Amino acid sequence: MSRVTIKDKTFETSITEAEIQERVKCVAERINKDFEGKNPLFLAVLNGSFMYAADLMKNITIPVRFHS
Repeated sequence: MSRVTIKDKTFETSITEAEIQERVKCVAERINKDFEGKNPLFLAVLNGSFMYAADLMKNITIPVRFHS
């Protein structure tokens, strides 16, 4: 596992970026399947959710509406 130190705090990576991206892709594939033929509305309502929502939207292939 990799480590990064910021000021006096040291952090270890517990989940790699590749693992996170793979899970986001799995979620998007499930949404694409479950909402095929529909036009869902995505709402990003939590502070910090935009990055996750952006990664998710990169893998969504069905027509959607998005609001943040």
